[in-house]
Amino acid sequence: MLERSELITTAAEAVAYYRAKLAGARTVTVQRASGEAQRLNVVFEADGTHVFSVAVKPGEPVPDAFSAVERKIPSGGGSFRIEVRRFNCARARLMDEILRALSLFSVAVPEAGGRPGHQKTIVYGPALASGERMRVVLRPGPGDARTCVSAYPVSAGEWLTACRLKRARFP
Repeated sequence: MLERSELITTAAEAVAYYRAKLAGARTVTVQRASGEAQRLNVVFEADGTHVFSVAVKPGEPVPDAFSAVERKIPSGGGSFRIEVRRFNCARARLMDEILRALSLFSVAVPEAGGRPGHQKTIVYGPALASGERMRVVLRPGPGDARTCVSAYPVSAGEWLTACRLKRARFP
C-alpha cells in the first residue's frame, strides 16, 4: 500500500488507496476564521470514484481496461446502472489534500439549484503548491454527516469568483 497519494500512478492504485485511506466515515476538525474549531462528520462512499476520475465526454472513446473506473449507481427498484469514468492521475495524487481542504477551508458556497436545506456545499481549501485550490463538493447526509461527492483542483481565478458568492454555512 502506498503511503501518500502523490505516489499513485494507476487506476488500481487509486482505488486501493481510496478504499484504505478515505472510504467510510471520518471526523474532521474544521478551523473557522474566528479561531473556533468544530467537528465535521464526512462520509466517503465505499465505491466512490469521483475524487480520482473524470467524466467521459460524449464522443470520446470508451476508456481502456487500464484507465476505466466503474461504479454501480442505484436506479430504483433494486436495479442499477454502471457509470464509467476515466482515471485521472492528477486528481488521484491530490486525495491527501481533501481532508486538509475541509479542515482549513477558505470559503464555502451553496451549489446553485436544489431545494433549500438539501443543496450541496462547495468547499474551497487553502492554496496548493501549484497555486490552485481544492474544491470539495459535499451533499447533506446521512444524518448530521456530509457525504463527499467529488474533489478536484481549481484555478485561483475560480476560487476568487467563489469568494464573491453568497456563503454557505459550514460546517
